[in-house]
Amino acid sequence: MEAHPDYFDNVASSNLECCDQLCSSVACNKSYGVPLSKRDALGSTQQECCKPLCSKHVCMGSWATDPKKKNQAGSSNEECCTPSCAALACDSSKGYKYRLERHDRAQPAKNPEDFCCETTCAFFKDQCGRGQGMDEADEVKMKQSATATDFRGKCCEPVCSGVTCPAGYLHHPTKTSYLVSKAHGCCLPTCKAFKCSPGWVKNSVAEPFVSASLRDKDCCLETCALHNCGAGWFNSTQKSKLSKVAASDKACCDSSCQGYQCPAGQVLRSGAMNISSLNADACCESRGLSDSESVQSDLDESTTGSADGALPMQDSNVRQKDPPTSLSYKAKDPDSFADFSIVDDSPKKDSDQPLSSSREPTDAEKKVLRQFRHHWTEQRAEIERVARHRELEELLERTHEQMRKDTLRIDALPANRYGTDTRLPHFNKDEHVPVLALINPFAGAMAGSDILSIARQTPYYQDRFFNIIDVVRDQRRGGLLDLLRRELCAAKAEAKALGHRPRVISGGGDGTASFTLFMIFAALRADDSRADEGLQDTGNGFIWTDQEMADFFPALAQMPLGSANDFGRTLGWGRKYPGDAESRFKLDWRRHAKDALMNWIEAAISPESSVVNFDIFGIVPEPGQDRCDFKLCELGGHRGMDPKVQLEGGAKHLMMKEAGLPVPLFACLYFSAGFGAYMTARFQMNRRKSPIRNKVEYLRQAAGILMETVPPQLHTGLDKVQIFCGEERYFPPRSEDGSGGERYREVGFLNINWQAGMFNGAERAPLGARICSTREPAKFNDGMMDMYRGKFKSVLKNPGFVYQTDKREEGLTLTYSGERGTGIFFQWDGESRFAFSPSGDDFHIHIRKILNIPVVLGPNYDPRVTGEPENGLPVKFSFSGRSDEERRSFAQRVLKGVQGQLNEELLATNEEMHSIGLHLEAEHLPPG
Repeated sequence: MEAHPDYFDNVASSNLECCDQLCSSVACNKSYGVPLSKRDALGSTQQECCKPLCSKHVCMGSWATDPKKKNQAGSSNEECCTPSCAALACDSSKGYKYRLERHDRAQPAKNPEDFCCETTCAFFKDQCGRGQGMDEADEVKMKQSATATDFRGKCCEPVCSGVTCPAGYLHHPTKTSYLVSKAHGCCLPTCKAFKCSPGWVKNSVAEPFVSASLRDKDCCLETCALHNCGAGWFNSTQKSKLSKVAASDKACCDSSCQGYQCPAGQVLRSGAMNISSLNADACCESRGLSDSESVQSDLDESTTGSADGALPMQDSNVRQKDPPTSLSYKAKDPDSFADFSIVDDSPKKDSDQPLSSSREPTDAEKKVLRQFRHHWTEQRAEIERVARHRELEELLERTHEQMRKDTLRIDALPANRYGTDTRLPHFNKDEHVPVLALINPFAGAMAGSDILSIARQTPYYQDRFFNIIDVVRDQRRGGLLDLLRRELCAAKAEAKALGHRPRVISGGGDGTASFTLFMIFAALRADDSRADEGLQDTGNGFIWTDQEMADFFPALAQMPLGSANDFGRTLGWGRKYPGDAESRFKLDWRRHAKDALMNWIEAAISPESSVVNFDIFGIVPEPGQDRCDFKLCELGGHRGMDPKVQLEGGAKHLMMKEAGLPVPLFACLYFSAGFGAYMTARFQMNRRKSPIRNKVEYLRQAAGILMETVPPQLHTGLDKVQIFCGEERYFPPRSEDGSGGERYREVGFLNINWQAGMFNGAERAPLGARICSTREPAKFNDGMMDMYRGKFKSVLKNPGFVYQTDKREEGLTLTYSGERGTGIFFQWDGESRFAFSPSGDDFHIHIRKILNIPVVLGPNYDPRVTGEPENGLPVKFSFSGRSDEERRSFAQRVLKGVQGQLNEELLATNEEMHSIGLHLEAEHLPPG
């Protein structure tokens, strides 16, 4: 009952007098009831309040009978029914589809999709796991029913990233996520797997080069077997000559009689250029003069003429004898030096055939012939020189045109991230600093390829931006290295006119910087066999003088296209490739990426960008030695978290293989031995396609090392390792006998103040000073090594990822004294190798500062991290050393490296590894 307002003034005291009745108190007949919606409504009759029970209602359409409501009153679907599965829209975008057999079943209150809908392959499209994927273009398969237990078998297929490429092949960089069934090949051959055609031999420098369509000229070097000998030469039959890598007549062919020097009194037979036997009987014939009338003249008489080489003046009244017809002919039209044998003053031998001529030539005839021979020789040399120059220019122009048109021979490259119509900034030759670039096209997730593609379409840059991989493999005469040399010399002349130093952009990871230095030195190396082509030695082994090297050696700007990019970050050029950060989460991302690239290039060519000194350290022989006493190899074995192989006896051993390039010479950024180097060696076998996955792989390998037992080829920690800086023992510290190294995980030095994008250094100090004060950082141009050593608990003591460093000026000598068959991993600038002694004796790794080079600072340079960049010295290039002799030795070391002479000194062969008990990958693992 409910009180009614109209009754408030009535005098009454009962419900019937004061209140109206509610439907909830009305008694309905059987099969009827009061609906929930009317229980609080006013009503006193069945007609007003009662409706049939839901048990009598038939649910229709997308409604299903609800057993819980059968005793409730109602006459509509909303009152008596619950939504059925037919009313639920299964979200196909999430991978659901209808369960047709449940379309008339009631939806549950919780998670109705799980009951009414079923999952399809599309639901699991990101869950296939490593090495598998789905064909999302196959709509039939994507709508196929699948569950968490069977979707891998029903929906997933292998993708290219899960395919193990055979030896000498690499994963196609753009097809790692392609399905194997649709990739049309997941791996690309490298030159290492290429088989050279007959007449070609492998080019070891080109082994890393990859292409879908390799050719002999990409991977091999042409031998004399393919050379077509010119006139006056014959194809050789000597195996040693046919297998020689050369392309000249002199190197590849057997000479004919044309160049043969006949004995006195004899001349070349007619048709001498068609005779191959090089002896007097076959090549020469008598001149027809008797032995008593043979010519005896002194060649020095040729100097008795006038200063300009003209004949001496004679009395016009004295009539000279006319020269014989044969002499007149030879003077007018000589075929070779043999035609001048009449003026040959060499002593006659008894065996010489007698001359049949009845008279001796006059002195005037002899002088005429001598002078003619002199001028003819000069003219012939000049003609040959001009011809060689013309040939070289034609070769360079052909290479130049090919470079402008060249694109990477890889199918299905993604669209250029900077836009196909993008051009690099306009280069003003009167304002901007001349610049070249050596860029790795595969770096920066192929950003290097995109930048080179844009440069090919932009004036100025199209001539000076080089693919560094192509330059390395094309060092033939007239090839890309010659073209780089030409442009480098042109940039030097342009910069000199402007009063600047030219610049070179090194585009790639941290290791590309030393690679760029290597190629600059290769371009500037002198070659006296090509002196007339501008490659003459200026006295220092290079084509530029010491002063030109000091003033115009190009300043290096590092374009960060790698994973850690420690070098680019240190110099202020960014942590990622230009446009990476600017294009994230932007709708018009391509425009932002383009703007970032434009700004980067503008800073690189701007005269306002600072140029400063930079120290370069090098791995060199110990003082007094001309060779290093260790050999290097690379870690092999299984890919994955554990590379070791279990051999007979149960122990797991490290597998080794012959080391490839680069050979350690320049240490630009940092050096270390121990845990980090071992981790890097394992990472090199498991390198990934993206920077993020690479960092995860580093962590995975670190975990694998921590969980494993120490392999027999290594010692615990840094046991058996000692380091001296000059005469001072630096490692192990506080040790008289060199013991205690087993407690340390790593030792090394920093040249820049970043390592692996995580660690940096600051001068050693007590705990309070480490936390509260500013300490001297590792600096790249103070001439010092910032030495560090660390244990695993150093992260807590320091605290954080900051090494405590000790500045040392004397360089370092690492001595390893382990037993035969053991060694140590070391790494420089992110490259790792295993060092050992081929004799089993102690070996030494000696590192010194060997160079000072100029570098360009970018707009993001942060002096808080690496200190003020100016070191108070003039900015220049120079070889370092305490004496001229030491500086010359470092220059010779660089030249040896450029010429490949360090390969034999440092890289171990399989026989050398086997001889000291190292296990070879090739012997214990199947190929590929």
